[in-house]
Amino acid sequence: MFILENKDGEAILAELAVATDRSAAILGASIVDVELTAMIRRFLRDDPKLFAEAINGNGFLSSFSARINIAYMINIYGNTAYADLNLIRKVRNDFAHDLRKGDFEEGSIRGRCAALKAPDDYTFEYGGDLKHADGRPQVAIKGLAGALTTPRGRYLVACEVYGAVFRHWNPLVAKFFEAPPSIGKGER
Repeated sequence: MFILENKDGEAILAELAVATDRSAAILGASIVDVELTAMIRRFLRDDPKLFAEAINGNGFLSSFSARINIAYMINIYGNTAYADLNLIRKVRNDFAHDLRKGDFEEGSIRGRCAALKAPDDYTFEYGGDLKHADGRPQVAIKGLAGALTTPRGRYLVACEVYGAVFRHWNPLVAKFFEAPPSIGKGER
């Protein structure tokens, strides 16, 4: 499902294909987190040392939650993306911090995956027709129909959407995510 653009991406795809639910949840969220971090960096002053301090240790951007919040606070995306990203974070945390939760069919995890908006609103079947004629960007997903029938599939599709959108951020994408398109590096 994921569209990753390098050799590391191929290895990650191979790992996801055989991963347990726990591993897939953590890896999917990690992809989103890496791309979100890179996107946030594009909006900040070009100071590698200060940025490294911010995202490591006890820095103010050292957690996935903090990065989700700051991107929302500076209008990189709107309410829908903010809610979805927090659901992805909570599912990841369920798997990472609760050893009793081992699959996507568990009640609270299943409910969080069902509540994700991106799989329904921002995707279309690869090779098929766009769902929306209003110009909203959408991510083409191979096997979308089948993926949307399971909590794991919905979760991984949401991770794919946000990972791809953050990787390819531009003013059109900002419009898609309810954020003002004029915000960006050098525009304050």
